[in-house]
Amino acid sequence: MARQVDLYTILMLYANKRRSPYVDINPFLTFLEKYAVRVSGEWPEWKRWASDVAIKFHSELSPLVEAKKCAVVDDNRRILMLDFYVELIGPAYKDIDKNADIPFPDETSLGMVLPEEECRIIRIKDEMSGYMQNPQDTVMPVIKIVFPDNVPPVLVLADAIPRPLLDASFLKLRNFLRTQNNKDFFHRRLLPHMHGKESLLRDALNMVEMRPLDCILQIQNAAEFTCYFWSSFCSAVKTELRKKKEFLSIDIAAFQAVYIIEAFSAIFKETLIKKKDRDQALKALEVKLGQPPYLFTMEDIFKFTDGTGHALLGQYSETDLENYLNSRSTAANTGELAYLLIYRNKKGEQIFITKQKVLPLCVHLSGEARVHIRKAVGSRWLHLLRDFRKEPAMEKDEEFDQILTKYTTQFVPDFMSLLRDKKTYLVQCEAERSQGGVPLTIRFYTREGILLPMRTLLAINRKDLLIDTRILLPVWYSIPILASILAFFFRLRSGGKKTAAPGEDFSEAASRSPEGKSRSQEQAIKAAATQIVQKVSEDGKSPDEAMADLENRWQTLLDKESKKYLITDIKSLVRDRLRRTLRLKLNQKISAQIIEELAVSIYAEVPTLMQLGDEASITAYIKLYIAKLLLTVKF
Repeated sequence: MARQVDLYTILMLYANKRRSPYVDINPFLTFLEKYAVRVSGEWPEWKRWASDVAIKFHSELSPLVEAKKCAVVDDNRRILMLDFYVELIGPAYKDIDKNADIPFPDETSLGMVLPEEECRIIRIKDEMSGYMQNPQDTVMPVIKIVFPDNVPPVLVLADAIPRPLLDASFLKLRNFLRTQNNKDFFHRRLLPHMHGKESLLRDALNMVEMRPLDCILQIQNAAEFTCYFWSSFCSAVKTELRKKKEFLSIDIAAFQAVYIIEAFSAIFKETLIKKKDRDQALKALEVKLGQPPYLFTMEDIFKFTDGTGHALLGQYSETDLENYLNSRSTAANTGELAYLLIYRNKKGEQIFITKQKVLPLCVHLSGEARVHIRKAVGSRWLHLLRDFRKEPAMEKDEEFDQILTKYTTQFVPDFMSLLRDKKTYLVQCEAERSQGGVPLTIRFYTREGILLPMRTLLAINRKDLLIDTRILLPVWYSIPILASILAFFFRLRSGGKKTAAPGEDFSEAASRSPEGKSRSQEQAIKAAATQIVQKVSEDGKSPDEAMADLENRWQTLLDKESKKYLITDIKSLVRDRLRRTLRLKLNQKISAQIIEELAVSIYAEVPTLMQLGDEASITAYIKLYIAKLLLTVKF
């Protein structure tokens, strides 16, 4: 008995002597008192256990129970030493080089019986891979690894899997190769299967013999030859060992080792393949986040698929997805915004958008909103004017902005979610710093961070919209005396709310007249458009070809998406202005000069176009587009 006389050490030594984690309290107290009396003469520190043993025992036992070193069971009759198996099995994996010639520890070698509830059985071929995907996080219960071919099982603690277990396996295999010329034997055995790879085979066997622990890194990297070598080598060793009728200790150790190495080689290979598949799926996820519609909720991201139509979720786990989104939406310490920005939509849900797509998406959404809102406000005002009513938004820009904001929130809520979030302003600031400024077409805030008026963002002019709306009214609304009389009678009568007139397309505007355009008027318009095409287009190119050339001259935006949105907005603006011109000039001849004047006025009235520079190319582009519309419209 050692000189250490604290209660925990005495209990553990007593349990080890009986090869059981359970200590019966009464027999133990009897033993402790007798032993203390017998040795206290030689070792005075034992005198305290020679009397009042029960009192001292219980006073020192309580702290041990609180520290979870042991537990009192069976109606306070026995003590369970919780670390009994840990302290019994653990040392077998401490000095692995010393134990390299003997099999791994099992119940027989440790001289104990392991209860079923104290161990977790894992079949090396069928269950180790699943265990490695979800290993237990405590050392208990003990892991019992079982093998085919009646190979003795292995007892190991959970924290020894995989590294200490693999270290011991490679050392046992090294010693096996060094005995009975096994290295030369297996070299000759494998040589016919390694044609053209003889030097790699020799190097692999030398590594097992000379640097066995370096082999672990090789199987973790799962190179093609490494996987093939270990599969072939382990299979050859098992085949030769199965032929033996009697096993030496070193043979059993090698048998256990090759089963363990073979299993983990396959596990590492499978893990590496899954990692590559996961990384490819995450790259596909990143590509998806940069594609239309650019704004995605978590539900949208869950539904992402790869190029073959297979769901990405499954190729990576929900944890992988969560980690990716967290890392990509966390800003680095460089003062720049994160790659992935998180906003809140109208429902309060998180919506994700890549930083590079924020401004181009705002441009696109503003163009989309413009179409709907112009139509909605026009219908609203038409209804009011028909009833001889007005509202402040018709007279004041501030009131007009409020009604535009209301309709934008209704029709394109994502646009308002982006504009109201400070991150969008920070994106604009970052773009200005990195690019030396941004075009007005993708500027939504002043330099002080104040949101520009909605009429500016949507490119809707209050006065122009009001003029366009009044044009749709019957002619008597424009005659003051008649309009006053009608308004008087209208206020006297009671009636339901009238329905606003639906919006109209370009063809309707072109054909608006009591009897339609005359044939001569139509021919004049076509002739003017043809004249413009011939004058502006070079080398006899079609309007589309000439417009494509002009686009390349004056576009200075940063990416294709922004260019596309700008072209869409310009064309929409030209259509609106041409529609209004046709309405105002119902009885006037449309000439090439009028088309040229219209193009110049559009350029002069839109500050955004003036900021792009190259006035000649832009006005030529507008002329060609007007001509194209006039050539294709049916009167």
